[in-house]
Amino acid sequence: MSWHAYPAQTTEHDVINPANEALVQRVVQPGLDQTDEAIARADAAGASWRGVAPAVDVLIGTNSDETGLYVPLLPVVRHSVRIRAFATLVKWLLVRPTTYLAYTRPARRFVARHRAAGGRAVRYRLSRTPNGSRLGAVHMSDVPLLLGTFDVWQRTSLVAGDDWSAVAHAGRAVRQLWADFARTGVVATDRALDGAMTFDHGRGPVSRDVRHE
Repeated sequence: MSWHAYPAQTTEHDVINPANEALVQRVVQPGLDQTDEAIARADAAGASWRGVAPAVDVLIGTNSDETGLYVPLLPVVRHSVRIRAFATLVKWLLVRPTTYLAYTRPARRFVARHRAAGGRAVRYRLSRTPNGSRLGAVHMSDVPLLLGTFDVWQRTSLVAGDDWSAVAHAGRAVRQLWADFARTGVVATDRALDGAMTFDHGRGPVSRDVRHE
């Protein structure tokens, strides 16, 4: 292993308001090596975020079984998941943990950072499962609730086995929530779709970081 010394140098960091890309502040810091420069850039980014977070309302969330969409692409299990008991095992031992790592945890961290900077954020979790899905509420299974018609989705696994009238009914409820948030910045409920969609408004103590949420 070799080590290299980098000369200290004066660095400048522009703090930008991401809402309008306007320059908020130019920070000049002399004598920083590369490690210090990285820290300074992170500090500048944090300052920029704090500058605009109070003016930005965020609605962000995940499905409960996002990575289940990709399980059929794995040769070792794609045929076995046709067996319901095996599919359930795969969901709890593979899909839920990887969904947490790739989707849920980043969303929780984003929300925590936004709230800590003074912003308002609502995080949702959707667990509504199409009747034909043995792997749960997979990635994109929420899209038919927001966009498209039966003719668009009828040949996909995302609505397989579902009565389209039930999809349409659930879709109207979700679209109403989205539209209300777009107008007001508020989701006026903690639960929707008979409990298959829950909302964390950030009220009260911070909830536990449940790995298999």
